[in-house]
Amino acid sequence: MNSDTKFPHPIPPFRYPVPPPDAEPDDSPFVQVCVNFTWMAYIIGALKTLMLQATWIDADPDAQQLALQRTELLLGMFMQAADGCNVPIPNVLCISGTFADQSYGYVPAIAAPCSPNLVNGVGWEACDDVALSKKTIDLLRVFTASTFVRSASFRFQSNIGDGYSVAASFFLNGTQVAVLNDNVLAGGGFTLSGTIDQQADSVVVTLLENATGSTNSFILDDWELCYTGDFPLSVPPETWTHVFDFTVDDGSPVFSPHAGRALYVAGVGWQANPGASVGDPTSLIQFDSSTFDSTVFTSVTFELDAVLGGRHLWQWFPNGTDDLTDSSAGVSTVTITHTDTMVNFFIGVDSVAVAAPTLTKITFTGIGTDPF
Repeated sequence: MNSDTKFPHPIPPFRYPVPPPDAEPDDSPFVQVCVNFTWMAYIIGALKTLMLQATWIDADPDAQQLALQRTELLLGMFMQAADGCNVPIPNVLCISGTFADQSYGYVPAIAAPCSPNLVNGVGWEACDDVALSKKTIDLLRVFTASTFVRSASFRFQSNIGDGYSVAASFFLNGTQVAVLNDNVLAGGGFTLSGTIDQQADSVVVTLLENATGSTNSFILDDWELCYTGDFPLSVPPETWTHVFDFTVDDGSPVFSPHAGRALYVAGVGWQANPGASVGDPTSLIQFDSSTFDSTVFTSVTFELDAVLGGRHLWQWFPNGTDDLTDSSAGVSTVTITHTDTMVNFFIGVDSVAVAAPTLTKITFTGIGTDPF
């Protein structure tokens, strides 16, 4: 379309909102088009109009979210090589967006002290970390597939001059492989960006206010990711939570005593069995390792009926050498957080309390399919 202005502007492709298609982009029948490589960036840019909620006429939030997820898949399909086209996938592709439109599959990290709020038209708004008396943002995005991340950027905004620290940590199979971080001393707006050049399957983005006890506002509004390989952001991953309430049942077959070092009391929970072997403390509760399909776990929470000190053990495999412990004293609920792919785990509670506590509940969280 022509314009007689000195600086013409692109015109939106739809005059009014349109109904979304009722099929997945990768459902048959298929149409295949091969275009010159230099046009790909423009085609992908034009397709991003479909990422706007205002594009879709459907008033049902679930239907709109489904249309946005299908658009992400469509973008990913345009960024991959297809049989019959002569040009291979580009060496580097960049995708970007604004959280003012949608979450893009980012979710509050399960280990976060509070959950930031996604404000329509604004972005992710910081929440209050009560323990630190500071504003914070802690978000997780698990990629659809691991991909070679070339670079990344995230834009933060603040309404005041107080400073804040920001970081973007990239992980592969639960191990941190790269991190971007900075301390914004003057406050205001700031874009965290840099080179990653690492294979990764997830990213955690954080902001922490420098001052305490403030009523300041902090926003994460824009992002960009450049990569080579599989498109990482097609359908947002699902998270799961599984609760074993031992006041209801014993949690079998997942939980069974290790060498008799736990006794189940119906309606009460699991307790130590001091007669299991010589030298066992009266507070020791141990279970056999449990095996399941490879699953991404993110946390385990122990709940006991008494305030105690001691050790809470969560040992996971396949390597059999990693374990996480928490020795918090004076608490009855302990959460251990760590994101990793597991095929089985080993659980134990060893309290220093004179009176042995009862393990009443264990809660697991993870990403993907609940293995239980």
